[in-house]
Amino acid sequence: MTAEGPAAGLHHEWVYQTSDGGAHWKEMPSPSQDGTSYYTNGIVFRTPLEGWITASYHGAPDAPLLHTMDGAKTWTLQAFPIPADYRGGYANTSPPTFYGADKKRGILPVELVRSKPAPDHRATVNYETDDGGATWHLPKSGVHSTNFN
Repeated sequence: MTAEGPAAGLHHEWVYQTSDGGAHWKEMPSPSQDGTSYYTNGIVFRTPLEGWITASYHGAPDAPLLHTMDGAKTWTLQAFPIPADYRGGYANTSPPTFYGADKKRGILPVELVRSKPAPDHRATVNYETDDGGATWHLPKSGVHSTNFN
């Protein structure tokens, strides 16, 4: 669970953990912002130790996908391939969904918005994983953009 409180340009996040179905909550370390302006929109854990925080971020070059492998004690920015014509634009990530008996397969919805060569184009891409989110790759169907102006 994440909570956020933007006010007067300030943005703070907290991460809480429960192991009893929500009867009790424990505050966990929050991801370091390092001067960025991520606005979280979700959190998901594939296992008790491995999880992701997703967010909106309108600044290049990062795509906001924060990953923990130690139960939210530490977080790192997880990279995934951005198509060349979307680099320099921005990305918004949404929580991944995992499926299958071992929950190794999954999709990561990402909205890509580009500024060059054709500005104001966006694409919603369902990145795929076969290794439980250790790596994410573009779908075989490719990336198809639409003009939103």
